[in-house]
Amino acid sequence: MALARNRPAMILALLLAGSLALLAMRLGMFEAKPPAGVVADPCPQAEQTQFGLAIAIITGRASRQQMRDWGGLCAYAPGNAERLARGPVDMVMIGDSITANWQAADPELFAGPVVNRGISGQMSPQVLLRFYQDAVALRPRTIHLMIGINDLAGFFGPTTSENVRNNIRAMADIAKANRIPLIIASTTPVRQTDVLPRQDAFKQIVELNTWLGAFAAERGIVFANYHAALSEPSGELQSRFTSDGVHLNKAGYAAMRPILDSALQQARKAAVETLP
Repeated sequence: MALARNRPAMILALLLAGSLALLAMRLGMFEAKPPAGVVADPCPQAEQTQFGLAIAIITGRASRQQMRDWGGLCAYAPGNAERLARGPVDMVMIGDSITANWQAADPELFAGPVVNRGISGQMSPQVLLRFYQDAVALRPRTIHLMIGINDLAGFFGPTTSENVRNNIRAMADIAKANRIPLIIASTTPVRQTDVLPRQDAFKQIVELNTWLGAFAAERGIVFANYHAALSEPSGELQSRFTSDGVHLNKAGYAAMRPILDSALQQARKAAVETLP
């Protein structure tokens, strides 16, 4: 009798479970085992599009994709081949979300032979991992490197100042070995937020930028000091340049543009002076 009374609920539960399973299969939650080792194409095609990325986040596949492609090599691989076929690249801008968001804020900058290769959330070791593929391999006249804020935020766990510096040193060495002038950008300031709640965050940003400027001078690399143009005397990001305390709005990028233009001119002049 109890079984009979519960039969409608059991049938409903079975139908619901079946519907959820079908939906999961359609969304790819029960995907085939991903390829391992050296393969022709390690990048899942569905996740190379914005729609595919959204599905990945909804279904929880984003974390698995991140494990398979921690450095983000799949993000721009198809676009790199297409861009190479279109002709010379003047400058590649590589970094994290501050670089990635620049394109939407200042589309005119990227209307010509300037290529954006920013990936939100990346730390310096991830950018180092894709530095050759996404920057050097495009054979640009100049590379603009901006990285560091996510290292300080500890997005993927703790690190040391020396680790961050070594990653930047390595990218500078790679650019030099390939005879490509490099622009090293300062880390942009932030306001006190949940992303960087520690009281020493502002101090660490200043320390990193001080080292970046000294390193650039030591290596003869152009240094683009955006921090000075964006910060208040306290070291915080000016409120008029941000809506969330970390990322920049159009006014913030507009304040950075003259500094970028000046740095690019310096890099081009240095490149000409060093020609054999």
